[in-house]
Amino acid sequence: MHYVWIGLTAFALHLLISLTALAAESRISDWLSTQGSLLWKNVFNENTDSLQAQHIRLEPQWLITSGSALQIQLSPQWRWRRFPDSQHTSWQFDGEWNEAYASYTADFWRIRLGRLEDRRGEAIGPSVVDVLNPVDWRDPRQAIDDTDRLGQDLLMIDYLAGEWSWNLYWVPKPRQSIWIEHLDGVDLQASETLRTPEAGLWLSTLLGDGLDTKVFVARYHQRSPLFEVGFSGQPLAPLQLKPYSPLFESAGVLASYADSDMVWRFEAMTSKARENPQALADRHARSIGQNMTRSNQAMLAVDRFLSALDLNIGMQLSLQDYRCTETLDLVGLDFETCQEKQQQFALQARYDWSPWQHIHAVYLKSLRDSERYGELSWQMDLGDRFRLLSSWHYTNLGLLKVLGVSSEEVRFAVEISL
Repeated sequence: MHYVWIGLTAFALHLLISLTALAAESRISDWLSTQGSLLWKNVFNENTDSLQAQHIRLEPQWLITSGSALQIQLSPQWRWRRFPDSQHTSWQFDGEWNEAYASYTADFWRIRLGRLEDRRGEAIGPSVVDVLNPVDWRDPRQAIDDTDRLGQDLLMIDYLAGEWSWNLYWVPKPRQSIWIEHLDGVDLQASETLRTPEAGLWLSTLLGDGLDTKVFVARYHQRSPLFEVGFSGQPLAPLQLKPYSPLFESAGVLASYADSDMVWRFEAMTSKARENPQALADRHARSIGQNMTRSNQAMLAVDRFLSALDLNIGMQLSLQDYRCTETLDLVGLDFETCQEKQQQFALQARYDWSPWQHIHAVYLKSLRDSERYGELSWQMDLGDRFRLLSSWHYTNLGLLKVLGVSSEEVRFAVEISL
């Protein structure tokens, strides 16, 4: 019950600050601005009509400004989850600072220090180059939808001058992806501490007429599921799974070109594990999950806007070439082990039915096996602050089945902008 009071207190505090800013704009709006959102979502199993999950998420954002050079952004996040159609029916609470950083700008330089979420890439679904922020797997639906990322504690420096710019970041103590909290019949162990710093350097330039190009090098820890299997030795004791994340080094390129009503996008990255090959192979041999040692990934996409129909259409082809080592084969725990070659086709469309109603469709299909994902969503905006969301989802991904996500789901949500 005290979690409810924590949320109500946070909501009341944010609402008070928002109303104060509106009522006394001349007094405090010079240094403080505020916004945020409150989301209520219900997930139903399409086949059984049962309630699968309920989510409440409160995300206030405060921006404190001192002059034109210094800014401080604070973005806490409080979430409540409930899974009525499982063994864990009570409300679960978690809260953290998703972003809390200071930004200083002078001439062509911008320096940011603190916890920051910074997305990279523009692919349909998760991007191959988006390796900076770890993933929050406590809601596997959000992780697959690529909407749940965790801020990293880092130092980031940008130099912006003319057609050339560069971005450098350093993460001294990387955060680990947060895995699911409960899995029936399994003892989930705490993740190991990541001790090797992460870093990245991005160079950007505009070539010719409309060709935006970026090249980068990065060092990061694996974000996809990989678990070391342990046995307690006790009769009928649950299986032990301990998450771990090998260190990778990568290099890549991104390019986009806009021509009239079409936009072409390209992403490519090559990565290699930086740990001892034999030690990593031995560890993979007692693990389940994405057991990669090397990968080459590329994505080509084209977006077309049909102005006569107010319709946006996007198509994408992704290619992956992996080097893998052997892992355990455990019956009932299909954590999508590494496949050496994968091709995936994606299609998305967005139709603006009216200025306040929008329809969005996404379809992803593996070209080597039967795995696929589909989504059809409808959004209605009620003024500037209220939004209704309804969507239908289909998936047969093995990982989601293990995590208790049904193959067909209907989701309803209400979002309030604060």
